[in-house]
Amino acid sequence: MQPSFGLEAMIMMRRVSFAAAFLSISISLHADPLSDVQRHAEMFRDAFIGGNVDAVLDLYSDDATVIWPGYGQEASGKEAIRELVVQAMQELPPDSWYTICALEAVSLGEGYLATVGRWEHSFTADNGVRQSTEVRTMEIIMEESGRTYYVFDHASIGVPQTFRHPPSIEEAHTKGCQ
Repeated sequence: MQPSFGLEAMIMMRRVSFAAAFLSISISLHADPLSDVQRHAEMFRDAFIGGNVDAVLDLYSDDATVIWPGYGQEASGKEAIRELVVQAMQELPPDSWYTICALEAVSLGEGYLATVGRWEHSFTADNGVRQSTEVRTMEIIMEESGRTYYVFDHASIGVPQTFRHPPSIEEAHTKGCQ
């Protein structure tokens, strides 16, 4: 017969292990805000380029505000954002690729992050020439229940520039920013 101390100790150890695992997950969500923001940006890019409207909307809080000059300007709330996303996807050249060139993140405390980013959008224009535009972003991202959501998303799009030596579509995916 084992003493009850062994069983109590085992239960206590399980509780401590569970608490430690939970704490380490919570800390990891806030320990490196840049990795959370990078992952969020990549999820946005992949869903947007893939034409997955619902996956894009999943990255926004219900009351988010978007400002995308050139794509309808501004939208607040998911239904208005849906219209903006659909319009932007319809205007997207088929071989578009977005490269994240620079991304900074700073914690605002209490589960909010501010981001500043620079992306490059490369694509083939209607005349067959490879072009790129710079997209600058500033966002407020909320962390909640282990997920990140845009609260404010402001992107400004630069004027297209023709490449001197146009990269192939494959190079645009792998080379990075010009």
